[in-house]
Amino acid sequence: MGNVIVANTNLNHAKQISAVLRSAGIPVAAVCTTAAQLLRLMEYSRWGVVVCGVTLSEMPAIQQLRNMRADYLFLYIVRGLPPEALDDPCLVMPLNRGRLAACVHMLVQISESSGQALK
Repeated sequence: MGNVIVANTNLNHAKQISAVLRSAGIPVAAVCTTAAQLLRLMEYSRWGVVVCGVTLSEMPAIQQLRNMRADYLFLYIVRGLPPEALDDPCLVMPLNRGRLAACVHMLVQISESSGQALK
């Protein structure tokens, strides 16, 4: 299964999201709270999925797309309507556990197929 990273400014929220994914059988490689940590974690795998809020402590997550590797897919957790600049998949709070797990599972499958094509 692909590399799944949960990034959220609130460590408790990140851990809760990670626990939901793990209980659904989706292994989570790491949990982090800053963009710098996320960038470092992404260096360990060629592809994967990032589940994150729209902002992390150093920068808005939307800006991170310009800075991060294109072989990672993003699932944003948002409050209310997603920002217009966001073209990636989003889930609106409050989260439905089943929907969260299904979305991440689908993105992992897409990421793995893309990653296998890169080999």
